[in-house]
Amino acid sequence: MKPTKTSTLFPLAVLCSVLLLGVIGCSKTGTITGKVTYNGEPVAVGVIQFIPEKGKAVSANIADGEYKAERVPVGPCVVTVSTAEAERTAKSLPKEQGAGPSVLPNQQGGTKAAPDIQGKAKDKPQAPALPGGDQLKQNAGESDRYKRLKPVPAKFGDPEEAKKNPKQNITVEAGKQEVNLDLEGETTGPKKTK
Repeated sequence: MKPTKTSTLFPLAVLCSVLLLGVIGCSKTGTITGKVTYNGEPVAVGVIQFIPEKGKAVSANIADGEYKAERVPVGPCVVTVSTAEAERTAKSLPKEQGAGPSVLPNQQGGTKAAPDIQGKAKDKPQAPALPGGDQLKQNAGESDRYKRLKPVPAKFGDPEEAKKNPKQNITVEAGKQEVNLDLEGETTGPKKTK
């Protein structure tokens, strides 16, 4: 039995339709990378959110002023930046004990340097690295970011306030694009008096 034209073309038409829908579906979102600064300083840690007119909002973490947001719907979008959660996390971190070289009292009431136990252990075989050591190093870097956190005013995280700021209103394009935000406002330190 010889295949007919329609039985051969139908699977091909279905395949083309699926591929076309896949390409069209991918082009309705964008990947946005960039930097976020507040008063010229990189935002150490926080969250950036893209709120489109149509579609679901997309959030991304900010680390050392940089972020990457994927699958952001194309079209007009309000961008918010918040450090509120990072501020709560920073407050919950344990306070560090004193740092610096250890000292021991000597017999005359002064101090002397702590013994060098690492130098004595140089010749001994080292224990294997503990599992999760790399994760601990990464966590230490994250902890350092929290220590450098300078809070961004809440108005930059409020979608209604963000709509009023031209810097926080963008148009997302399909594919990759870079959006750098330099937010400016009052500093949150103590006020100087004359």
